[in-house]
Amino acid sequence: MNSLARSRAVVLAALAAVVLVGCRGAVTVSVTGDGTTGGTVSVEVELDEELLEALGGPEAIVLDDVGDSGWSLGEPEATTGGGLRLVAAHDYADAGELQVLLDSIAGPGVFSEVRASAEESFAAQRSELGLQVTVNGELGQFSDAALTELLGGLPLGYTPEELAFMGADRPDAATMVVEVSVPGGEVDSAELTLTSGEEQSASLSSVGEDSGTTAWVLVGAAALLALGAVVLGLVSFRS
Repeated sequence: MNSLARSRAVVLAALAAVVLVGCRGAVTVSVTGDGTTGGTVSVEVELDEELLEALGGPEAIVLDDVGDSGWSLGEPEATTGGGLRLVAAHDYADAGELQVLLDSIAGPGVFSEVRASAEESFAAQRSELGLQVTVNGELGQFSDAALTELLGGLPLGYTPEELAFMGADRPDAATMVVEVSVPGGEVDSAELTLTSGEEQSASLSSVGEDSGTTAWVLVGAAALLALGAVVLGLVSFRS
């Protein structure tokens, strides 16, 4: 199995799929730019106490392979309601790497038109991050042949009867929140229902400008010019 399929199986199946069949948790995909063309993608899954028990308790959540796929996994964090919060993160260098990482989370076609740019001028530094997210309202969209094979021939690791028993066939059974942000820009986000049976799409973007560093450079340059003028004046005077 290729590394993309393995990464996708680890991140989606181990972190997200458990929520997609429960409706008692939340999945958030956050893309945070660092002011250049790079940044970090993180996937956060929150399971409430009831869903956690249904899955066999905290000891049943085995995510040892996450690190092997290049993702870093934070320590599972207990929530106030007796549940569990899991977060996996991965850095990216440019829009191409970001697209690959997003495909590893949700599969090709869910995230598209990914762009990440950074421009530096004399007065400011400007960065932009954007993407398109589209879901068709069916959980099967998040699987493919390789992942289905890894999950025992079942697209999400469960039979249709098991999915129905766990409530995954309800229109509001699962949602995904997607967020994008860059330094100096506002967070743009969208919440999409993954089991509505209808296509949903959102175009997200965040643009930020940082003039602080450039301003200090300009002040420093002005100070040097002023000092140079004084020195030249003294030299002329003494001459």
